[in-house]
Amino acid sequence: MRRTTETVGALLAARPSQQGKCRVLLVGCLALLLLGCSPARPTEQVAVYTASVRALYPQALQVAREWRTDAYLVFVHTDFAVAGQGEKNLFSTFTFSSLTTPAFELTLIYEPATDSFETSLSGYGPERRLRLAIAEDEWPVDSTMALEIAQASGGADFLSRASRNLSLHMSLEKGPVEGTQVTYWLVYYADWTKLEGLCLTIHAGTGAVISRKCKSE
Repeated sequence: MRRTTETVGALLAARPSQQGKCRVLLVGCLALLLLGCSPARPTEQVAVYTASVRALYPQALQVAREWRTDAYLVFVHTDFAVAGQGEKNLFSTFTFSSLTTPAFELTLIYEPATDSFETSLSGYGPERRLRLAIAEDEWPVDSTMALEIAQASGGADFLSRASRNLSLHMSLEKGPVEGTQVTYWLVYYADWTKLEGLCLTIHAGTGAVISRKCKSE
């Protein structure tokens, strides 16, 4: 019992330098505990860019009406990119049909470098079903707005974990989604290195996310 008392006394009477080391250790342990209890960092925001389809549409429609006066929009495709990774070379395509020539579709490819459209005419058999017309007032949500919605609905989180081997694009279409006929934006993220993907279907009239399924699912 005397030996134990002497040991405790010796520890209490330890030299100041030893006591200082103990304090440093205690402070270090407390700091580690506080770090472990701190809240998780928020998702790193990845800046993205896409062209405004609504800004390009009037020029595309003018070119299409020179082909056929009754030309109407049936499909739009545009790429988007992580800022600093080729956003100046994004292409946008507009596809038009015509009731006077239903066997053909006109595709206009916008090239940012020349600020002009290239045209491509595709022919189809008589059994082909015409794609539905997309009226201008059916898509007040522009491509830039749809991308912002997609980013806030899981896209930003996907990009924060993704590799640089990406395929990023979106399309404006009209057809059935979850049993309802709507005009919508389909925003597609693909990471080819990790073989992961994200699809978001956004109502082109309201901006609501109406599906998270890819077309093949």
